Amino acid sequence: MKKFLVLMAGGLLLAGVMSANTIQFDCGGVSSAAGNTTLPTTNITCNTSAFVLPSGLTITDMYLIYQDDYSSGAPFVANSFVFNWTNVPTDFGGGPQSETVSGGSGSTTYLVHPAYLGNAGLWLVGTDTNAASFGTYYNKVSVLVGTVGSSGGCCLATGGTLTADAFLVFDYGLVPEPVTMLLVGGGLLGVGLLASKRRKKA
Repeated sequence: MKKFLVLMAGGLLLAGVMSANTIQFDCGGVSSAAGNTTLPTTNITCNTSAFVLPSGLTITDMYLIYQDDYSSGAPFVANSFVFNWTNVPTDFGGGPQSETVSGGSGSTTYLVHPAYLGNAGLWLVGTDTNAASFGTYYNKVSVLVGTVGSSGGCCLATGGTLTADAFLVFDYGLVPEPVTMLLVGGGLLGVGLLASKRRKKA
């Protein structure tokens, strides 16, 4: 019976750990005029009002992601553009921050801090695990997630553009309940009893 209680409690704990969910919001962005190598300085805001937590779930952490890129660079030359982000929320590390995007007719190199994510110009700005700040971004019609512009850079073909976007990602999962915590505690107690019994047999 003790073994059964241990397995049951352990299963509940595992289920709680694995019941995580993620929702991503495309906050939108800005593009330059065709052929224009300057990105207009623009505030990027996010609408997360569609996100309503189901009962019994809570936000566990948030991620802010930026993406900077260009299309149709000038042929046969090395093209490079600097994207500058200001008003970066302090919950995600603050700013200013920047990314340099380079390549030929299409981008191939992305110099950015702190974390390039592998897709063209996509990078992790920061992670927020402070529950006290989640309400600033959750279920809001408009929340500022950064201001972007560009400085210098060359070159684009006639129809080429610079683009910048932002994404806000929420992880959320089960809220530990007293009954669940009691079962987990009971499971740990059961592990201790089994270990004690084995030591006595030995």
